[in-house]
Amino acid sequence: MRNLSLSILTASGFGAEHAAAITNMLATCQIDDCQSHELFRLFNCTDTMKAGKIDGHAEPVVAPSDNAIVRVGAQGGMSRLAFEKALPVLIEKTRTHGMAAYGRDGD
Repeated sequence: MRNLSLSILTASGFGAEHAAAITNMLATCQIDDCQSHELFRLFNCTDTMKAGKIDGHAEPVVAPSDNAIVRVGAQGGMSRLAFEKALPVLIEKTRTHGMAAYGRDGD
């Protein structure tokens, strides 16, 4: 399943990091029987890429902050990689502040 997903996403124009992030989410949801985000979502991802609505090579940017808020901009890419880039910061801020929140920055 993972190899199929990576192959399809890469062939559709996603960079390696985006393809891996999306594949991890789809595989986890498939295993957990989360029917809204299972493997069938590959169709949505590839259609979105083909329509030119996203940048499959965008590098997300986590905005610096001194508080418990973690803001990340996907820079026109899929949100899954942006979340993965923000997650370590979110965990650290939770340890520091006792709680934290995640949100989009810009795009």
